[in-house]
Amino acid sequence: MNQAASAPVARRTGAAVPAALSFHDRFTGTIDQRGDQSAVILDINVAGTGERPVQLIIHLSGTRDAGGRVHVSDNQATLTDGAGVELCLGQVTALDSSGFLVQCDGVGSYAGTSFQVSVTITASTASRLQGDLDVSPSPGLAAP
Repeated sequence: MNQAASAPVARRTGAAVPAALSFHDRFTGTIDQRGDQSAVILDINVAGTGERPVQLIIHLSGTRDAGGRVHVSDNQATLTDGAGVELCLGQVTALDSSGFLVQCDGVGSYAGTSFQVSVTITASTASRLQGDLDVSPSPGLAAP
């Protein structure tokens, strides 16, 4: 029997496959909410501070109806690595005082993979927040 035939062969084809984008981390961040009686803008910027350096940038804007409810017209979320390279682009799918969820589609070396970013706020002030950040693969973005 030929020994070489049974030994595994390492082959490199194309670009290297990135490490799986699935992790739990702590974060610190800022929140900036501004507006008036008819419009509101909310910008959130959080930075993972542990296992994997990432930044999540969220921009929401909308209009208030007569009852004071906000109708979101612009919903953008971007997850980047520590160097600012985009990992996924998507939207906020849930938001309240305890945290938020983002669904995003991978870009670059993560193209073709969808992710869910779950943020749990454990402490906050009017302009700062901190908590837990979980990133995991997901079924994908729902059609608007």
